[in-house]
Amino acid sequence: MKYIVTESQYKILVESDIQKLKKIMFKYWDTQQEKLSKNFYKFFDINPYINNNTDEVEELYLEWLGGIEKVYELIKNVEGNTIVAQGGTYNFRFKILNVEMGNENTEVFYDVLIDGDGEVEINIGTDYEQEIIDNIYDGITNPDIGWEVKNEILDLIKEVVREKVVDYPCELSSFEIGNKRDF
Repeated sequence: MKYIVTESQYKILVESDIQKLKKIMFKYWDTQQEKLSKNFYKFFDINPYINNNTDEVEELYLEWLGGIEKVYELIKNVEGNTIVAQGGTYNFRFKILNVEMGNENTEVFYDVLIDGDGEVEINIGTDYEQEIIDNIYDGITNPDIGWEVKNEILDLIKEVVREKVVDYPCELSSFEIGNKRDF
């Protein structure tokens, strides 16, 4: 048996599940504070660890935001402002600098200047020989754990940017450690 299907009916048949949820997702984002949180993915029964799912959701979210130009505008609005990051044993300030649109206008890139006098408390060594690192600069330049401190700081910055500026994945291009007079 053959079925004759119009083009619009065909689009409905092959449309992804996420596209079918578009109107509901837009309404969710209109009313909820959490935008692309674990709760969002759980609510819509979407596995965020399947890359194709998150790509489609992020495209819809970008559409809801108003496009990549809106993301650029939101980050550009805080460029040069001091932002506080607190998490775990970290407490420091940073500034977003050099906000740029990617070559194909599909991504937003930014750099950060981190206050080197910011606080981090890390105990390293054995019970007998402990070294306490109490500032960001010493933590990042420490030959034993600097790589870990750097990664944790950059992760915290990305998290804070998503929470306080725009809940959309933007690219942190580079960072520099500054001092108090920069803030």
